Amino acid sequence: MNAKIAQRLGVGLALALAGGAVAQVAFVNNLPGAFTDISGTGTFVDLGDEDEAFAFLLPISNGLFPLGSSVIIGNNGGIGFSPPSTNLGPVPAPLPSLAAFGAGKSLLPYWADIGNHVGSIHWQQIGQTVIVQWTKPAKPSGFFGTFQLKIFGGILGPEECIYAQFIYQDIQGPNWQGGANACIGYQDELLASVQWSFNTPGAVSNGTVLSLVNVDCLNGHMCPADYNHDGFVNGDDYDAFALDFEGGALGADLNDDGFVNGDDFDFFASHFESGC
Repeated sequence: MNAKIAQRLGVGLALALAGGAVAQVAFVNNLPGAFTDISGTGTFVDLGDEDEAFAFLLPISNGLFPLGSSVIIGNNGGIGFSPPSTNLGPVPAPLPSLAAFGAGKSLLPYWADIGNHVGSIHWQQIGQTVIVQWTKPAKPSGFFGTFQLKIFGGILGPEECIYAQFIYQDIQGPNWQGGANACIGYQDELLASVQWSFNTPGAVSNGTVLSLVNVDCLNGHMCPADYNHDGFVNGDDYDAFALDFEGGALGADLNDDGFVNGDDFDFFASHFESGC
């Protein structure tokens, strides 16, 4: 390897060791999804008013949610992934919020002061999907609502752009009103939060499916720095590109000029650094 290429690879390695960047994510409400009732088959999680508990180690993974994360389920409508705090407070706030699992990585399909010892929470793994489902009464009406989240495992491909979904079966009754008292979204202490709504009546309704998606994948193009096409830009992409680059493989010809050279590395490095 010549000195110039070695120097370029050294710069790229520094970027890789810094952690790279993740793909842009967003919520959309125009993708299909189905409510899967697990109230009779899932593992019951016994939570009372404002309670939280460790429920399981995540048995699947995708670009946002690592395998083996400690999953904390909160009675107040959300789950945290190995969060810095296990508390999901009763008063929702705009994201990011320290009141939601210490601003840690979390999925919040309906963060609100809901429920008590009445009602139920269940979780279940079905194939490469993990489901968490709440059926709880609202305060102060006692009118029951039912909603769930799904986390999808595996590698994102061009036709599978969804990391997770929030699915609402019954969310329009008194003191629910489709999000009037809730924050709905995703947060990560290392990344920008993605908020769907905050205390917004009608933000969701019975039958709404909110999908947390990889934006590049959904728009039909993958990020050039996502070299292994798993929906996530990190050191694995650098390793795969560096191997092909060193060997002169045509796959490393990112600028499609018929040559594998420093121009391709500059192209890769610029996209890797920006995460797109």
